[in-house]
Amino acid sequence: MTAHNPCFASISLIAGGGRGYNAQMIGYRYWPKVGFDAELFDGETASAPHLVTCRTVQDIVALDTAWGSANGSQRLMEFDLRADSPGWQKLLDYLHEKEFI
Repeated sequence: MTAHNPCFASISLIAGGGRGYNAQMIGYRYWPKVGFDAELFDGETASAPHLVTCRTVQDIVALDTAWGSANGSQRLMEFDLRADSPGWQKLLDYLHEKEFI
């Protein structure tokens, strides 16, 4: 796995689409499924009291994926390449679910 090269700490990308952005882009919904994460914007979950404790996109995914799909938006996201990062487990779970591995 080249990603475990000690020269790399993370992979960053813009997860496109979502509220207020190009409706044809779905990156804001797809990339969290494979382990990418980002901090939430200030006030982003203000209309959803059940998400008051969420600080990251992955927090929302864990509590209410449907809300995230309907209300999420474009942002810079990152995949943490440390061997023990939660992103790796999320990626492996996704690959197993899709029967890629």
